[in-house]
Amino acid sequence: MPLLKIAGGKVYDPANKIDGEVRDLWIENGRVIPSPSDPGIRPDRVIDATGTIVMPGGVDMHCHIAGPKVNAARKMRPEEKRISKPVMRTKFGRSGTTGSVPSTFATGYLYSGLGYTAAFDAAVPALAARHVHEEFQDTPIIDKGFYVLVGNNHYIMKRIAAGEPERVRNYLAWLLGATKAYAAKLVNPGGVEVWKMSGGNAKSLDDHIDHFNISPRQIIQSVARSVDELGLPIEGSGFLAPSVVAEKCVGCGLCQTRCYAINVAEKQLLAESAIVIQAGAGREDRMMQGSYRALREAEQQQRLEELQKRQMESPDTYLPDFLK
Repeated sequence: MPLLKIAGGKVYDPANKIDGEVRDLWIENGRVIPSPSDPGIRPDRVIDATGTIVMPGGVDMHCHIAGPKVNAARKMRPEEKRISKPVMRTKFGRSGTTGSVPSTFATGYLYSGLGYTAAFDAAVPALAARHVHEEFQDTPIIDKGFYVLVGNNHYIMKRIAAGEPERVRNYLAWLLGATKAYAAKLVNPGGVEVWKMSGGNAKSLDDHIDHFNISPRQIIQSVARSVDELGLPIEGSGFLAPSVVAEKCVGCGLCQTRCYAINVAEKQLLAESAIVIQAGAGREDRMMQGSYRALREAEQQQRLEELQKRQMESPDTYLPDFLK
C-alpha cells in the first residue's frame, strides 16, 4: 500500500503522552509507523496538516443512528426538517437534513466533523438487521456496527426455562452471524414480556416472567455465560475473549470471527486470521491457537474420514458420489 505522510499537524495522542506537539505522522498499510531514518525515503502522498489537529478517531460505543426507533423518530418530528440547518450538496458530499435525528448522509458528515471514525448502534432487533445494514451503507465516512437485542427473545427464554444452556449459546452464535451484529445486547431483560401481560414492568432481577416462568436474573446469567463460552469480546466484563497476535493485527478493531472474513478473505490484508482463542478451565473444547474457521474445517474433514471409514467397513451403505 502507498506510504502516506501527514505533515505539520498538532498531534494529540494521550496513549503515547503526546500533547499538542507539531510533528509529522507516517502511515504504511493503514498503520502509523516510526518516521523513516533514511532521508531518501519519500512518501507516495503528503497531506499538509499545518494549523490543524491530528488525533486518534473517536469511537462512539453507544449511539442510535439506524433501525426502527430512529426512523420512527424521523416520522414523529417532520417539522424539524424545515427549521434545522440542512447539509447542502457539494462536489464531494451529498445533501441531508439535521435536527435531533439527522438523515443518513448527514449522520456520517456530522460524526466525522466531531472527530469520530466509528459508531455502534446499541439496540437493533434481529428482524430489522437487514434494513440497518442498508442504512449503514448510506452513512458515509465512519465505520459502523450494531448490537442485536436478545433480552426478550422468545426462543432464548424458552430454552432457559427448559434448562438448555447449550441451545442458548448456539442460538446466540447463529444470531450474531445471521444478523452480522457486533455483540449481543440486553435491555430490560424480561421486562417487555411483563408489560405485555400486565402493563407493568420488571422491577427487580428476580421478578417472575409469566408464561416462561423465569426471571430477568436468569436471562442475564444465561446470556452472559453463553457470551463467555463463545469468546465474544466484552470490554470490562471479565469474560474471556479472543486475544490477538500482535504482529498480525492490522488495527481494525474487528476482533472475533470477522477478522478472517474481512482481513483475510475480503481485503487480503492478512494471510491468516490474527485471532488466537485462549482456552480456560472447563473449556477444553476451545482452541489454544488458530481460528474457529480452521477448527470447523478440521471437524468437517474428520466427519468425512469417518464416513469413508464406515463405507469401507460396510460397502452396502449408501454414500453420495461427492463423499466417496
